[in-house]
Amino acid sequence: MLESSHLALSASGGLWLLIILALHFVIAGVAAIAVYRDAENRQLLVLNLPPLWWAAVTFLSSLAGLLVYWILHFSTLSRANDSNVESQSE
Repeated sequence: MLESSHLALSASGGLWLLIILALHFVIAGVAAIAVYRDAENRQLLVLNLPPLWWAAVTFLSSLAGLLVYWILHFSTLSRANDSNVESQSE
């Protein structure tokens, strides 16, 4: 009796792990596609990385890569960096 319930619990745990892993890949893939499309539309990318590299970093590191991309391209840090570049070029 105990062994059969242990096997059922183990099988359902494996199923949940598979569902979570699949969900992780879907979210990472959607984030990577969004970053790639945005990077293609930008004139100047931070660190001079091409869009495919930004997409790969985002896919491999998932939400951490998306956060780094956002900080470098959309946060107030990027705006401060852009204004410094413009003021130095004048």
